[in-house]
Amino acid sequence: MDISFTTMSIANACMLRTTCTVLLFGFSMAATAGAASHCIAGERTLWSCSAKGKVYELCASADLSKDSGYIQYRAGRLGRIEFIFPEERRHPRGRFRFRPYARDAGLQFINGQYEYELFDQLIGVSEIRIWRKDGKFLSTISCGSSNEILTDTATFNLFKRVGIDE
Repeated sequence: MDISFTTMSIANACMLRTTCTVLLFGFSMAATAGAASHCIAGERTLWSCSAKGKVYELCASADLSKDSGYIQYRAGRLGRIEFIFPEERRHPRGRFRFRPYARDAGLQFINGQYEYELFDQLIGVSEIRIWRKDGKFLSTISCGSSNEILTDTATFNLFKRVGIDE
């Protein structure tokens, strides 16, 4: 009886191990597939947020510097961008304003009658805040996940070099 129990336990363990390996492989593939981005080859992601089935990203050209390159904010479902700011790939000076605070940071831009702020706390979730230009607060989108953040030292220093910090 003990031998059958041991043989059965080993068989179950092997079956469980195979199932776990297949599941882990599946999760790994799903995570890789989820790494898709609105940013294209030759760009880097400066900030990202996933919320409500959409991806919100700040993409920068590889040559971004004080006098060249561009930053664009892109939002929408993967494979279907619904909003780009600015529409043209231009230098960010005069279009974006970076504001570092004591425990967080924000990147602001105005598009038509709306002001947007990509907001990161040192501890907590990232957000997108939207106001009308007349100051009336409209909405906050809380990010379910963020990969790149504004409070990162390298991003902070890049914004200083580019000339969009206050």
